[in-house]
Amino acid sequence: MKITIPAFNLELGGGTRTLVRVAEGLAAYGHDVAFLIPERGGIQWKVTVPVISVPWIVPDAFPKSDIILTNFWSTVPPAWESGAGQVVRFSLGYEPLWVKDPRAKETYLLPIPTLAISQWLASRIEAVAGRRPQVIHLGIEQETFVPPPPDAPPRSGILYIWRDKTLGYGFKGTDDFVQALGPVMQRYPRLPLTIVTPVACRVHLPYPHRVVVAPTDAELAELYQQAAVFVSTSWFEGFSMPPLEAMSCGAAVVATNCGGIGEYARHQVNCLLVPPRTPMALAQAILTVLGDPALRQRLGAAGVATARDWSWQRTWKEMHEALTAIHEASRGT
Repeated sequence: MKITIPAFNLELGGGTRTLVRVAEGLAAYGHDVAFLIPERGGIQWKVTVPVISVPWIVPDAFPKSDIILTNFWSTVPPAWESGAGQVVRFSLGYEPLWVKDPRAKETYLLPIPTLAISQWLASRIEAVAGRRPQVIHLGIEQETFVPPPPDAPPRSGILYIWRDKTLGYGFKGTDDFVQALGPVMQRYPRLPLTIVTPVACRVHLPYPHRVVVAPTDAELAELYQQAAVFVSTSWFEGFSMPPLEAMSCGAAVVATNCGGIGEYARHQVNCLLVPPRTPMALAQAILTVLGDPALRQRLGAAGVATARDWSWQRTWKEMHEALTAIHEASRGT
């Protein structure tokens, strides 16, 4: 099949990583896959399929395709209006939760097949559209995100991925993280804090910390391997990949129960979960893990076992089968 994937950019981030990896997998299945990207759209991932550069993503820009695999809400209307092929919505998150434009919700009412990345996300979409999307399970880089060697130094400190709320990422909960650190740093004033940012930005923390900007996967894996606790604070997520990566590296995870994380996160089994937007509950969970080495070890070991099930190979197989079935149905075969 000829598959076109429109995207406004392929800059560093979990959503674009998913699109790049899905494109790679579909190409491996023999499909003719290409991205449709505006000329000004940045590309920071290594892309192994063709990229069609256009002035902007408008209906006339779409090449004739068997499948147009849309994702973010604003890629859907021009694909739908283009008439260039069967449009499929690959939803990576329920955009009306953070996008104010009413059209974000309206795009889910279009009569097009929809795929989602978690049961939680599928339920949100079903409540609006009246039909339940098929779930495509995501993966992680299992060859890279591995536990540290047996002779590695002891783990220490907190690792956190910071997203700049001034760029529209307030729902990532950075303010909650800062508040939660109050009681934690009072108990452990010399606790190492490592902050990862996908892009350079100002990190407002009133405690000593180290900032790592745009690490490679290998560098990020080392940070996961070194951390005693990985903390995630999102208010909502379609899936939430970083906690799973941290689990794969054996880190103890403390996270908010942000929706899609429920695909793999089990409270007191492979992580500690707290409600979103509850900084004091988050602080208590962090303190619990920091103060209990046996708990950290148990959560870390369970996380490694959990992560083994989340391969990109499974994602590719599910996506190939789903799009093939949609294509055949559209042709009446």
